[in-house]
Amino acid sequence: AREASFAPADEMPRAREGPEARPYEPIDLVRAPDGAILALDANGPRIVELDAAWRPVRVLGPWTGEARPVIPAQFAIDRDGTLLVVDAAARGLKRYARADGAFLGATPLPARRPMGLAVLPDAGTARRLAIADAGGDRLLVVDPSGGEVVASGGGTGTKPGELWEPSSLAWSPELGRLFVSDHGNHRLQSFDAGAGWASTFGIGRAWVRPKDPMRTGPVNPSGSAPSADGAADTRAQFPSEARDPDGWRRVAATDGAVVVRYRFTPD
Repeated sequence: AREASFAPADEMPRAREGPEARPYEPIDLVRAPDGAILALDANGPRIVELDAAWRPVRVLGPWTGEARPVIPAQFAIDRDGTLLVVDAAARGLKRYARADGAFLGATPLPARRPMGLAVLPDAGTARRLAIADAGGDRLLVVDPSGGEVVASGGGTGTKPGELWEPSSLAWSPELGRLFVSDHGNHRLQSFDAGAGWASTFGIGRAWVRPKDPMRTGPVNPSGSAPSADGAADTRAQFPSEARDPDGWRRVAATDGAVVVRYRFTPD
């Protein structure tokens, strides 16, 4: 059941806080451990925080200078509460304080066009992040302190385990799998924490187009729609899900313009 939606208001000042702080162009959502929903807003860029009752309460950003993500793609909350944002244009990872949005620094990433981001389980005492490299058709496991690659998977292609412009990532602690939106192949794939392929599901794409490392638009050629053998554009981010104390399972999703909350019947 669709419970609520938040659409942007054209006249809203970008940095306005309080009840009217609606996202302009929400491109990713993260549910924080305290129940808040954080929406990454490409216009600003900034992060709009919604409380547990889904009311916009404050804005982090917009950022300027070296702190500003040129093309923010996906973000995550690190284990210490730090906000991590992938900047596809700068090929780096930017860090911000959850408390006030203060810029904490940037780490370059060895990726041609980083798009996806997920926090992985620690490897002993070493921290790990997963990065989807849309320009290199790779899945990278990196050390967040310096951006060094410690494992990789994928590679250009359409076979199971191969990728074509991967975009968003989502780690499932319950399943121990990293889910990858394989954008160019119109499918999803799963990998383990070491970037090893686990499974492929989806009906694949209806056509093949030349590679364009700088392309950020939909895969479908201009004037064409997905055929019965194809699938919808899979560049959208994974929804933010949580099971609330009242027993309902709620999911927040965004299509790049509107944030929508859905409620699913309890088990």
